[in-house]
Amino acid sequence: MIAKEKFQLTERILAAEAQTLQAYTKELCKPLPILSQDATILLTGGTATTLAALEQQLSNYEINAIDGYPMQHSTIQALYNQLNQMSLEQRTTLPGMEPGRADIILPALLILLTLLNVLNIHTVQISVRGARYGILL
Repeated sequence: MIAKEKFQLTERILAAEAQTLQAYTKELCKPLPILSQDATILLTGGTATTLAALEQQLSNYEINAIDGYPMQHSTIQALYNQLNQMSLEQRTTLPGMEPGRADIILPALLILLTLLNVLNIHTVQISVRGARYGILL
């Protein structure tokens, strides 16, 4: 919710707002290394699991369908574009949208997309486990 508040984002993210948030995110990511295009990163947390649930249009949270779910950068971008055309009310009713996520999913996805661009990552894998699991993996 910090990005939403810091950048005063509304129901939809306009191009100028997106550019400002992306520039801010890129600045924060400067110390990060560029990874191989073949690298797959593991995503954890509510945005990640919501992303997998939305893509699969899951009406119920299904751990087995979400954990390990692979997603392409292009799929995430398409989902962001689709969600950014919807009203907050429309996003709230989507199968897979976790309660309380409809208003923050757009900035979260924009930050994620920017990070993937900076790191040169094309594929992610969703995990229902925490960050410690990802580090161990």
